[in-house]
Amino acid sequence: MNEINANEQGFHQKELSKTRDYLFDNIKFFLITLVVFGHFIESYITQNIYQKVIFICIYSFHIPLFVFLSGYFSKSANSLSIRNNIKTY
Repeated sequence: MNEINANEQGFHQKELSKTRDYLFDNIKFFLITLVVFGHFIESYITQNIYQKVIFICIYSFHIPLFVFLSGYFSKSANSLSIRNNIKTY
């Protein structure tokens, strides 16, 4: 009985240590929405100058922000080994 309680406590501690930061989820949702909106107005940018400005603004920052967020959540370079990532033939 004590082993089960100890295992449950360890599980709950691991679960608490992996809390999500919903700010980043919301930023990613916003960026994905901008991608969809940008693709939608792409065919209309020749008809209106304001739509072209919106299109250029969206495409000027959403991909760099995706790259920044990916780098933020990636593992550090010290923990990665080039030999582990290269297949030997």
